[in-house]
Amino acid sequence: MIRINLLGDEAQKDSSAILWLGGMIISFIGYGIVCTFLYLDINSQVTIREGEIEDLERQLAQLQEKTKEVNGLEAKRAELSQKLAIIAELKLSKFGPVRVLDDLNISVPDHAWITDVRERGSAIMISGLALDGQTVANFMQKLEDSNYFGGIRVETKQATYDGVKMQSFVLNSQLSYAGLLKVEKKAAVEEKEAA
Repeated sequence: MIRINLLGDEAQKDSSAILWLGGMIISFIGYGIVCTFLYLDINSQVTIREGEIEDLERQLAQLQEKTKEVNGLEAKRAELSQKLAIIAELKLSKFGPVRVLDDLNISVPDHAWITDVRERGSAIMISGLALDGQTVANFMQKLEDSNYFGGIRVETKQATYDGVKMQSFVLNSQLSYAGLLKVEKKAAVEEKEAA
């Protein structure tokens, strides 16, 4: 007997679609695993960096505290230096007037007499009589050589005292009880010579 298959051969199943679908699923799973590892790695790096930032902020706070301490110490040092300078100035002022008057006494030449001494701040005015102009010039030169007097200006005029012709003088000068005027004069002369 002859058999006729009216249904035909069974259709072969197409396995390529199944393979493609399986490959896609495996790819997505692999991609998910890679993304998970990348996320975990980046997250751990962020955690490490945040820890480093906290350490740096802690160090910065410590350094700022030390800076405040240093600034406080510098302020105290400046205050102490200022106090020491004031103490030194007071010591000089304590002995300064005695030395100035001694220097003034030594500078007065023979045939000259001081009639008045007035101090105004850092200036002094010395009035007196001398036999002649040369005596006034000698007195002025001796004061210029002193450490305590500087910038001396003189005014003279003829005067008579008990019938004797004399020179009346008024010397105006800068005054330094510290005795620094000669040092300042020397520095000014050296600057002029250098220029």
